[in-house]
Amino acid sequence: MHRAPDCDSNTTISIRPPTIEELTTDLSKQLSGCALSVHLLGSSFGVLPEGEETRSLPWIQFEQAGVTRRLVWIPEDLAEIKARQQSFLAEVEACQDSGLEVVRCGLPDFVQHLKDVLAELSRPARPPVLGKAIYLVSDALDLSRPELKKLRNCILGQGFRIEDPVFEEDDENLRLAEEQALRDSNAVLLYWGDARDRWVKERRAAISKALAKLAQGVRYRRAVYLGSPEKGSKSLFKDLPGGQFPEEFGPPLLVLGDCGELTCAKLDPLLRSITEESRP
Repeated sequence: MHRAPDCDSNTTISIRPPTIEELTTDLSKQLSGCALSVHLLGSSFGVLPEGEETRSLPWIQFEQAGVTRRLVWIPEDLAEIKARQQSFLAEVEACQDSGLEVVRCGLPDFVQHLKDVLAELSRPARPPVLGKAIYLVSDALDLSRPELKKLRNCILGQGFRIEDPVFEEDDENLRLAEEQALRDSNAVLLYWGDARDRWVKERRAAISKALAKLAQGVRYRRAVYLGSPEKGSKSLFKDLPGGQFPEEFGPPLLVLGDCGELTCAKLDPLLRSITEESRP
């Protein structure tokens, strides 16, 4: 049996930080095959690996985990944040990666949310719904919202493709691009987060007008997802009998969500209707 050397009270044990090369190599091994990377960020910047001059250990971990889905928790009552850490947190929250979700809340709420995410990941993946796509429309105000990113992940996780809107075009090209997106998809889903009531009304009218020109318009499914926060006329939609709202042309508008926390199950009425249509 090997016996460790004796140490007296004056013995000093020095543990050096890992080098940047050692760290990145180790992270690559740990992330291999991972479905989720969870990052807990606080007010301190953290240590810098040997050979690194600007990025802390948590920063490097966050960047290298970009190959997988990332869930970041920032406590809502965070105080006395160091200057360098403040810059890092701002960069994290400004990140446009669709596989990133940043949550600012208390610990109990985060723990429950993490459980929900893990439960979602543990469900068996459905086979792709061949040829089925959803035209996901959102206002530019909502593009960076974590809730919209999660909604995208819910749709993709069920095997559907996503057709995205375009923004940086003139009115005529925007109209043509939207008509093409409608031709290439089986349903349109309006995400209503911070967008104004007027934007929702105008988008519904424009989509109805475009669908009236298309052969599949008479059966084309439309839905709106009521994200947070609850404001404006959202409450009028939320309380509709049967969760449907008549449109000028084609099937009624299907109302999904309740202005509360987004769960993938809230999309089931729309996704199920598209899937059932593809069955013989």
